Amino acid sequence: MAKPLHLRHKTRVLLLQKLFERYVKNKSIQVFDQSDIDFQSLLQINGFQDYAKELYEKLSSCVSKNLATIDSKIQVYSTERNIDTLPLIDICILRIAVCEKYFARTAEDKVIINEAIELAKEFGGIEDGAFVNAILDNMFKKEAKVTS
Repeated sequence: MAKPLHLRHKTRVLLLQKLFERYVKNKSIQVFDQSDIDFQSLLQINGFQDYAKELYEKLSSCVSKNLATIDSKIQVYSTERNIDTLPLIDICILRIAVCEKYFARTAEDKVIINEAIELAKEFGGIEDGAFVNAILDNMFKKEAKVTS
């Protein structure tokens, strides 16, 4: 029996799906417009009854407003590959996590990393969880040393 998903996890799932969809449709999330999102359909497809609307709005706004900074931060820690060559799903997951850590500050580092890993395992390939973990863990640890 599958364990029930936490409301905040459901919200991240919805945001990940919408970021991915918007990029595929427009080749950019900078045109991200919350008004065109049909949440009822997305909720139904996922089998969700609800989500944390305030968290969704905060994170979606955060990602779109800070996209260039978020992407440059990801690029710094994705040393072996250019961000444009990373799988789109990983980019979207990393964008949410970086947004949560540095701009929205909605959770502790451990929670942000664990959520990102879970999303990568759920929606990505076999090694995506480890890849996302490596980038975020490296980023959070190195930047914690700089600020302390």
